[in-house]
Amino acid sequence: MSPTPTNPAIVQIAKAAPGASASAFVPVSQAPGSSISCGLVPGAIGVFGELSVATETGGCRVSWANSGRNAQDKAPVTLRVTSGSTYTDSDFILEISNAAPGSPPTTVVTSNGQAVAQGSTLTFVVGTQYTVTFTSTDPDAGAIIRAQLVGVLPPGATLTGLGPSPTGTSLVSTFTWTPATPNQNGNVQLLVSDETNKQTTASFSFVVPADIVKPVVTVPADITEEAQSPAGRIVTYENYSPAPSASDNIDGTITPTCVPPSGSTFPLGATLVTCNATDAALNTGTASFTVTIVDTTRPVLGVPAPNVLVDATSEFGAPVTYTVTVTDAVTTGIVPMCTPESGSIFGFGSTTVTCNATDAAGNVGYASFMVTVTACAFGGFLPPVENPPQVDLVSTQQNLPLKWGMAGYWGMNILAPGYPRLVAVNCGTFADPDVPTDVPTDATITTSVLKYDTTEGRYMLGYSLKGRTVINTCYQLQLQFTTCPGRTFLALARPSGSA
Repeated sequence: MSPTPTNPAIVQIAKAAPGASASAFVPVSQAPGSSISCGLVPGAIGVFGELSVATETGGCRVSWANSGRNAQDKAPVTLRVTSGSTYTDSDFILEISNAAPGSPPTTVVTSNGQAVAQGSTLTFVVGTQYTVTFTSTDPDAGAIIRAQLVGVLPPGATLTGLGPSPTGTSLVSTFTWTPATPNQNGNVQLLVSDETNKQTTASFSFVVPADIVKPVVTVPADITEEAQSPAGRIVTYENYSPAPSASDNIDGTITPTCVPPSGSTFPLGATLVTCNATDAALNTGTASFTVTIVDTTRPVLGVPAPNVLVDATSEFGAPVTYTVTVTDAVTTGIVPMCTPESGSIFGFGSTTVTCNATDAAGNVGYASFMVTVTACAFGGFLPPVENPPQVDLVSTQQNLPLKWGMAGYWGMNILAPGYPRLVAVNCGTFADPDVPTDVPTDATITTSVLKYDTTEGRYMLGYSLKGRTVINTCYQLQLQFTTCPGRTFLALARPSGSA
């Protein structure tokens, strides 16, 4: 950027006292951090013997030894401002003002309550509003002050309070600006004068530096989810709050780029997700969060029906083979562990099979089911005992021979405790054979030893009826077997002499 003087075509200057000089300050707009030097252009038209130039902060001071001149006399000036190898020439005229006795106005520049020295450089940030105040006063009573902008304002800036001021009061001029773009610089200068054309200048330079502010990236808090497959789980960031986003002080909303991207399949364990957002000035903001995929779900076991019914194959019960399946979202090929194992010999009655399965994460699933082994193929009583609905006429003095077949030999411990037994019932109905409700008699019951006829394939037992009270009483003769829990088999008996 070339240094640029910012002065009007005619600069009013006071008449100096004898032997002295009057001066005017010419602000120079320059690149931030650069230096300038001021001088007159050699060979240019002018009163060189009376003019001199000095370099000051923010510009050039041009002095004229004009004490021997008169009001409205003029001196052409060709000012050269050099910065490095670059220079700029500016032509203007100094004119002795036709001023009455008195002093020119004075102007104080302030920003945020702090005084700003003549020609100082203020740094502004994009998006922030700034206010710079020029307060001009005149030491002469009753003076009226006016202000005039020299040059142009930066885009979007305003300058208010240029006067004229009420008689005898200060003039407050206010510069207001919110920079919208970076990489700007310039100068704001006021030419302040009173009604007698006594003048002063006040100025400041400004710079809006390059955009060095990184975008602000917002990401969700750390995410923990349950695995859905051996590969892990698909995670979509937009399903969480806040979803990844980015904002920039200049570019506004920016869409960040995340690695891994949203919608990726995350494996078991912790994965770092990094989201970046880059603005137009190539500033990059970064934020990260962690996605952790865990497996805390127990395997699910599929077992047979709650109660598996099996017919016995020997006096020891039956071998039972069963299948248990295992389903797990993550681990495949899990083998369940069951007790008793499939293929074991299950004894008569109900046995609980307990199974468990453990996945690779150590989660344990449980399930159980029942296996019931029975031998219930009771073939009925064999003669001389009749089967219902036939009623056996018996004597209280006899030993009743009980014979029955069960489609096989199931051992010699097949009688359930307390059986056989007699239950007194009504002789008219004999009650319900499956739900006897009458209590047994208290008569002494004796039985012979249970036997099994391997030739005939039948069980045999002598059952004594001696000592029974028979008057007006009938009986159910009941059998229950350990091989067939809960089932009752019976014969109907009417002792001789009962009604």
